[in-house]
Amino acid sequence: MKILKKITHHWHIKLISIGLAFVLWIYVENRKEIELSYPVPVEIRNIPSEHLVSNELPIHVNVILKGNERNLQQIDHSSIKAYVDIKNTTNGERRGIVKIDKNSIPRSVSIKEISPRVVDIKIEKIQVKMVKVIPVIVEEPPEGYLFQDVVIEPEQVRIKGPDSLVSEIDSIYTNDINVGGLTETIVKEVGMHLEDKLSLVDEDAVSAKIIIKEKFIIKDIRKSEIASINVREDFSVLIEDVFTSVFFKIPKRLENSISWNKFSLYVDCGGIDDPGTYSLPLLVELNINNVSLVKIEPPSVEVTVEKK
Repeated sequence: MKILKKITHHWHIKLISIGLAFVLWIYVENRKEIELSYPVPVEIRNIPSEHLVSNELPIHVNVILKGNERNLQQIDHSSIKAYVDIKNTTNGERRGIVKIDKNSIPRSVSIKEISPRVVDIKIEKIQVKMVKVIPVIVEEPPEGYLFQDVVIEPEQVRIKGPDSLVSEIDSIYTNDINVGGLTETIVKEVGMHLEDKLSLVDEDAVSAKIIIKEKFIIKDIRKSEIASINVREDFSVLIEDVFTSVFFKIPKRLENSISWNKFSLYVDCGGIDDPGTYSLPLLVELNINNVSLVKIEPPSVEVTVEKK
């Protein structure tokens, strides 16, 4: 009972004390400040007309904000804006001070540090120039096909960029043009390989006509059998015994797959009405696809015609 009496004695004063202590704790916690670090991209503002920044700048600066923990945690760090203002500047190098857009952070939060605080900036005039386009060919067509040429249209394009860089350039390269696997001529759009700070003025790409040709070889086939056609029924013929070389143009890809027993040599005796010896041209009967006759050596043979 004595213990309970001590606890309840002046209980209202004790309750008020506890309440005041709690309020004081809340006040202290709300006044307690912490620091948080944010990586923030840097933008350049007020670049003079027809000029650009030609040197590499830091990707981001490190910004340390100080404030109440709850306020800091409510900040969307992607909304924080860091910038360098180069208004009223001309060509040349200068040092720019990195600033933070105050509208991008709450008033209750302060900026403790920006690192780096100063960045080097090189400002140059933009130059436009016409340069030649050089195609870059990679890989090879399949066996039996040949890359012959590539026709670029247009042959020249306009580029723009910092004067110090553009003045040294007379040509630019295309992205890789892969001709591997091509068996026919095609036309495709190809992009450009540009150095950093360079851009195209008009076209984003050029047209490339890639010319692919099939490889052909000359095949020499020896043959001794020679037939005769259109011989009168009362005549018999004797053909000169000779080995002939028949030259064919064939696709290289078919070199080892053609059956050469599908062609024959013959002479045409039509129109011969008297016995005798004649020089007749050799003719070819060809039943093979994708094969054409080039020449026959000898081109003619002697044929003796006799009455039966």
